[in-house]
Amino acid sequence: VAVNALSTVAMVLYPPLCAMLGFDDRVTGVMLGATIHDVAQVVGAGYAVSEPVGNTAVIVKLFRVFLLLPVVLAIRWCSSACAW
Repeated sequence: VAVNALSTVAMVLYPPLCAMLGFDDRVTGVMLGATIHDVAQVVGAGYAVSEPVGNTAVIVKLFRVFLLLPVVLAIRWCSSACAW
């Protein structure tokens, strides 16, 4: 519940923060996609700014999700190969 609540706060606060810091569309999209937890909240925050920001944020977020597979496989391999 806490992660979802904090992501909702981030979804609302990060776009104006990025504008205040003077980020361009690409950097704003990368920040939103890399820092907000839920995919739906990334979509909402990104497309609330503009379409290019939304596209970049979604690509970054989906790439983060995609990278979970090799991390999980590496942890599984290490846990079975490294008999503690």
